[in-house]
Amino acid sequence: MNGLLTAGNEPEMTPQQAQQKIEAWLVLEKSLAEERKDFRRRQVSIEQLLGVYVTELDLLEEGISAAGGLIEESDAELEKIKLSITRYRESRNLLRLKVDRQSLRLLEIMNRFPRPLRDELVTEQLSLGDRSTKLRARVLAMVAVVKSTMKFNQVITYSEEVKVVDGVERQLQVLYLGLGRGYYVSGDTAGIAEVSSTGWKWSRKDQYRNAIARAIGVYQKTTRPELVKLPIQLSK
Repeated sequence: MNGLLTAGNEPEMTPQQAQQKIEAWLVLEKSLAEERKDFRRRQVSIEQLLGVYVTELDLLEEGISAAGGLIEESDAELEKIKLSITRYRESRNLLRLKVDRQSLRLLEIMNRFPRPLRDELVTEQLSLGDRSTKLRARVLAMVAVVKSTMKFNQVITYSEEVKVVDGVERQLQVLYLGLGRGYYVSGDTAGIAEVSSTGWKWSRKDQYRNAIARAIGVYQKTTRPELVKLPIQLSK
């Protein structure tokens, strides 16, 4: 037999056929190697992408946890704020009741003020008598009344007023010594004004007219300065 036989009774390959087989096998191996590399690249890419997803999920979970904590903290802060507002409103209502009582009492006292002081406090009197006035404005009005009253009580004040004295309406020139006493002249008559629980009481004291007239002249600087004795009766 001229042909070579292999152990499997297959004909033996020629060198040229063997070379072709080897080249085909190398091409296959190269292709497989490229596919393996491409697979590994895709595997690495997928792993990296999954890693990014995991990181994002971790960050998202952390964000959710933090947000939950903030919500809980916000809820707690909100409850504190609500409690503070409730206490503030209770305190404000209590203060309003106190201001209402003090306003009524102060208005009663102001009705006994001498006219110059009442004229000075017209705006404050209106604020105190109006319940619709804001609480802050009423408190400021009370403060203004107290300050003006203290100031008036420390100075001498001149005023011209119309009063009924001994049943006769008279035009008076009045000199107030604070809130303690007032002295007036009206033509040939004169008298004294004293504060009482119902207001100022005016009584004639014509015997003091000259002294009172001189005191008013000194105050108005129409007469030369001098010491003037005025009648003062101290209450026990």
